[in-house]
Amino acid sequence: MSSITFNKNYIITKATASVVSIDLGFDGAVNLLNNQTTTSAVSGDSTTAVATYKNNNPPPKTFSVSQEVKFPSGAHVTLTGGGPNDNVIEAADAVGNRAVWIVVGSA
Repeated sequence: MSSITFNKNYIITKATASVVSIDLGFDGAVNLLNNQTTTSAVSGDSTTAVATYKNNNPPPKTFSVSQEVKFPSGAHVTLTGGGPNDNVIEAADAVGNRAVWIVVGSA
């Protein structure tokens, strides 16, 4: 199964405005609030990302890994996308490493 690897990374969540939080499915990254940064560096592997929306409307949406990457230790990684009309969530660092989760069947 494809995965996106985080290695002692700070995650900055800059998702679409209607997103409340994103869950990457590993300790330290299960409730990444929109427009916030993790308070400590996190490590783990993500195979899915789940976006939760304001007032749970629409219901949470699951995205699966489409483009794998292993982020280098210490990188600050920014999450974008994930809105109810989006088919992708992207994660990128300052040196061009990029990972993508997609809604299955959207590619």
